[in-house]
Amino acid sequence: MANLLSLEQFRRIVKMHPYHFWQLANSSVPIDRPCDDLLFEEDWQNSDAMSRTGIREAISMAERKIREWLSYDIAPRYRVDTVDWPRRVNQQEWRWNDVSAIDRSIGVRLPVGHVRSIGMQVQTLLDSPAVVLSDENNDGVIDSFTATFATTLTSTDDLIAYYATADRWDLTLPDEDWKITPLSYTIAGGVCTVRGKCWQVVNPILYADQVGRTTYDPDDLATYVTTISIYREYIDPNGQTVDDAQATLIWETNPYPLWYFAGGVSPYTPNASDPAALGKAVARVGIRDAEIGLITPDQAIYNAQLGEWQRVYWSTGFEPDRVQVRYLAGLPLVNGQMDRTWQDITAYLALAELEGPICACESVRARLHYWQFDLARTGGANDESYAISAEDLDNPLGGTRRGHIHAWKRLKTMRRLIGYTF
Repeated sequence: MANLLSLEQFRRIVKMHPYHFWQLANSSVPIDRPCDDLLFEEDWQNSDAMSRTGIREAISMAERKIREWLSYDIAPRYRVDTVDWPRRVNQQEWRWNDVSAIDRSIGVRLPVGHVRSIGMQVQTLLDSPAVVLSDENNDGVIDSFTATFATTLTSTDDLIAYYATADRWDLTLPDEDWKITPLSYTIAGGVCTVRGKCWQVVNPILYADQVGRTTYDPDDLATYVTTISIYREYIDPNGQTVDDAQATLIWETNPYPLWYFAGGVSPYTPNASDPAALGKAVARVGIRDAEIGLITPDQAIYNAQLGEWQRVYWSTGFEPDRVQVRYLAGLPLVNGQMDRTWQDITAYLALAELEGPICACESVRARLHYWQFDLARTGGANDESYAISAEDLDNPLGGTRRGHIHAWKRLKTMRRLIGYTF
């Protein structure tokens, strides 16, 4: 599961040197040896400091802790989740139709809330434009890039850039890990222009260098990729098969004689009497409460003649066991990016999660030390001691560093608890 907060966003918040963070240096942007703030891709390349991979892992841990507490993501994320079908309190009672006791569709709770749309995620490659590097501030060092391509689109909302497959050093990693963000997209006169900073298009293959502590020249064109891949990513709600529909209802095979009572026919594959078989049916999904992730899935078929979806009776004659849902969920983006408040919270929590120091100059080291400082520290005689409240000490983020406590104080009022009555 790729991170929602990119490394570049993290770097900007922590205010680390852009070239050195991305392993770039030359005579114009030299490494100050007393400072030595050059970061490397892997921890083994510098045994005395964390790497970019270590930072990614800390961000991932921070986002997981935030999601587990809030029960929603802090930016949109595409998910495919399989959840149990809700049964009656009395497990001996079965529903024989798709209507609840109050004559409404049966509600199913998703693992996360703030549902934005339901359907299959579609990725369409629009173009692979050339990367044009430039020195925008005229200081003698390459600092920016642009890429342009023709398009019939009028909105940039669904556009996202990736490193080309040929530039990826590990093809076993998911596509999400190869996004290039944040970037600027504008469309005018049928041309889309993509803008970003040069260090965002350093060729990833260079970071797979097994020699070790390699520094790359920001003015050497060979340092950068030559093209990027621009995709349109969107949610398609109109899939008509169990593999791409909004949802899929799933039945386990029932023991004899129930399978015979159900007719012993589809949707089971290979058949309704095989104990290993599963029955599957296309379902459409209504959203009852987007914030808490409460949806109403039900079996449906598409009537091509009328051009509309129609609800149908459960294929097996009794309620399903599980439902698989494809959906986008999370807090909305602001100007195409995660809200800045959440960027800060995630970055500071990630700093607290880091297992070691980061190579950086004094001002950055002081900032890192501030967020990594353990507020529960106690010392011996003539030493400093600190005390925090029991509530902060027992915070579910699992730490007492300042970054943990800061995030906990922001998060604890943002959780929405769900109550049930029987």
